[in-house]
Amino acid sequence: MVSIVRFRAIDIVRRERAQTVLIDDTSFEEFFSGGSEHGDADDPDEMLSLRRCLERIGVDQRRALLDIHFHGFTGNELADRYDVPLGTIKSRVRRGLQNLRQCLEYDA
Repeated sequence: MVSIVRFRAIDIVRRERAQTVLIDDTSFEEFFSGGSEHGDADDPDEMLSLRRCLERIGVDQRRALLDIHFHGFTGNELADRYDVPLGTIKSRVRRGLQNLRQCLEYDA
């Protein structure tokens, strides 16, 4: 009985997550305009630097980073949604973080 309830709860959570919209240019703008709980920073210069650097990295890398780190999607979920191999998602995230780090170090 416990297993049945557990698996049904997991199905409900997965179904709700499947209906969540992935990040796009509109939500990217919303993130930096303060419309997101993640977009409020103490230092506006930091947010400006972050925005510039995120705009410089590739669209695929930016979307993967924001979807995983701010929307809480897993690599497997994004691989299914974007219809690409899991390794591709992992590579996008890794390269995106490397590019972001380099850009922020240079911008600082």
